[in-house]
Amino acid sequence: MAKSGAEGAYAMAVVQDGRAYGITLKVEDGAQRARDAAAIDTLLQLELLPESSSEALAGYHRQPVLDHRDRTVGEVRARFRLSHGLPG
Repeated sequence: MAKSGAEGAYAMAVVQDGRAYGITLKVEDGAQRARDAAAIDTLLQLELLPESSSEALAGYHRQPVLDHRDRTVGEVRARFRLSHGLPG
């Protein structure tokens, strides 16, 4: 389950194998395309999204950036690695 909020906030709840996860994201500029890429990458890094879903979600995970002539000039993609646990 997921819910978007004001100012680029996004919350997700996932239950898998009897474990519950609460995940929140904040996209500084509030852009939906950045939020989608970050949400999918977060779920993949936490191994909460099957790799088989990657193809179906590819258009959201790595979204093309088009110029005024509809030519691809780049892509929006998440660029981070989650750390597991608190810093020591």
